[in-house]
Amino acid sequence: MAIEQQSNGNLKPETGFGYDLGADVRLKDRTTVISGDLYFTNLFNRFFGQTVDTGQVCGAANCTGGAPAGTPILNQTNVNISNARFEGIELAIRRAPPVGFGYTLSGALQKGYYYDLPANFYCSIPGPGCTQNQNLNIISGQNTNGVGVGIGGLSYNGNMRIPYSQGYAEISYTLKGGAYASFGETYFGNNNSLNEPAFLIAHATLRAPVAEHWFLQLSGDNIFSAYPGFLPIYGGGVPIPLVGGGSAATVGNVLGPPTYSLILSTRFR
Repeated sequence: MAIEQQSNGNLKPETGFGYDLGADVRLKDRTTVISGDLYFTNLFNRFFGQTVDTGQVCGAANCTGGAPAGTPILNQTNVNISNARFEGIELAIRRAPPVGFGYTLSGALQKGYYYDLPANFYCSIPGPGCTQNQNLNIISGQNTNGVGVGIGGLSYNGNMRIPYSQGYAEISYTLKGGAYASFGETYFGNNNSLNEPAFLIAHATLRAPVAEHWFLQLSGDNIFSAYPGFLPIYGGGVPIPLVGGGSAATVGNVLGPPTYSLILSTRFR
């Protein structure tokens, strides 16, 4: 498919307004903090890349990027998608003493969705009985989902899939001289962009003093090699429902192989 970009002089700025009820409480040991947040945010006129099939094809003389003659031409324009809403709850407890045992435990439940979609949102040519041929992966009130691929010659632009739940747990230990070790795991719940059941990603850090005011740190991410593919999987994501019935395939993400970093740092006094 060939994409032609078209500017939109009527694009409105995004605006948002939200509520957040939260608190942090420090316990008597002075190193443990408990925090919680309950949030509700409305985002108005959210930017959205709308792609429509023009019904035209490019010829041998004007196809670009090596596309063959007869390639369908799609028109892509940034528009405003009325209203979006994000809501959730976050809880955490963290203990980080200068010396000794520490830990972090946090979790979140979240939802992000569109509502009050504009008239003729699904029709490139508005009017009574119009053909629904655009934005079919956006359903009012449904958690935002992935980007459909290869459906009827159209490209359904959309949103990153939002997991319903996420969390993090970590234990650590700090010595008096500044040596430090930690191990933690990040939790991704269902509805994740890998199209996998809920899973964990492990992280670890070791830091040691090597000279006065100098520290050497080794950190590793995804150290147990969860879903270590190199490239996203075309059509391997969570299928998404479309307006009018049917479903669309999405791209399945991967985490990549384990990665490690070695950092030399200093403290200035």
